[in-house]
Amino acid sequence: MMVGVTGAPGAGKSTLVDQIAKALRRAGQTVGIIAVDPSSPYSHGAILGDRIRMQDHHNDPGVFIRSMASRGKLGGIAHGTLEMALLL
Repeated sequence: MMVGVTGAPGAGKSTLVDQIAKALRRAGQTVGIIAVDPSSPYSHGAILGDRIRMQDHHNDPGVFIRSMASRGKLGGIAHGTLEMALLL
């Protein structure tokens, strides 16, 4: 199953993804999360805001969280997002 979550800043995207991951882990599933963050104006890498908000999963080997920078891509989705999702 693949689910995409998008919305305005502060809408609760990270909270929703966090709760979905917890429910899937309780059901014995593994979870891969691709957090596409805005690019830092300095390093051009991901700002990592979503990853910081999902700290409950940092020690869980059944949850993989990958932050990707949008790198200014129109629509906010990094070029490699689909490939990463298919890989997971």
